[in-house]
Parts: sequence; C-alpha cells; structure tokens
Amino acid sequence: NLVHFCYRQRPRTGYKLYTSTEQVTMVNCFVRGCPHKGGQKHLYPDVALHPFPNNIHRIRQWLQQTGQPFENFEETVAKIHKGAKASIHRMCSTHFTADQFRMKGSKRVLKQNAIPIIFPGTLLLMRNIPQINVTSPQLIVTSTAVP
Repeated sequence: NLVHFCYRQRPRTGYKLYTSTEQVTMVNCFVRGCPHKGGQKHLYPDVALHPFPNNIHRIRQWLQQTGQPFENFEETVAKIHKGAKASIHRMCSTHFTADQFRMKGSKRVLKQNAIPIIFPGTLLLMRNIPQINVTSPQLIVTSTAVP
C-alpha cells in the first residue's frame, strides 16, 4: 500500500505533516458565493484566507457585515468562536479594503481591528429584488437593476 504525505501550513504553528489516511479539510471563504478557497494560490496569488478573530464581539461584526441570512446567528457566532484557535473558518482578503492591511516584513497582514466591508455578491442579490410600482388599482411589478 502506498501512503501519500503532504504538508499543510497552519497559522501560528508552522507546517503539519498529513498522510493520505488523514482528512485534510480544504478551507473556503465563509462568504456565500465567494469563489476563493485554499489551494488556489496559483490562480489568485494576491488573495489570502484570513482566520476570524478570537473576540466574539468582532466575530459578530464580521458576520453582520456579510449581509448573509443565518438560521441561528448566535449559534453560528459560537461555532466560529469555538473553531477560532484552529482557524477553521476564514474570510478572504477580497472582502477587506487596502487600508485594513499592514505590512509585516514582506507579508501583507490584516490589522487587529480590520472589518470586512466588500461584499459584491450581496449587492448583486439586492439588485435583483423586484420594485413594486402602484399606478392604478392594478399592481404592476417590475425589476430594475441598480447601476
């Protein structure tokens, strides 16, 4: 039997050796509809996946900023907080403005107080909400795109 080995970089702890018998979880951006995920550095060299903060208040802020609906918001916050030390949940750098980063040597890292604010998928969803115009006793429903 062949056993495959691979190394996966882990934040704060360096590299960990995995064998083919261990499950390696591929990390995706938490934002619904965002295409970025781990293992795509060759496709998106400037995109990094950042772990959620350890602070529960800041986790709430990040989640609220996404504009995503949550079945149970506080349960989601708790789940992310529980997995924060292992950096299981991530959000990619495309959701942060340039001023939310600082340089640490040659590496671009998020500032301690960074808050994600760029969510183009949310805007696209909002653009497709039909507008209701009442012009007479009959109801006319139209859909308009927001520029």
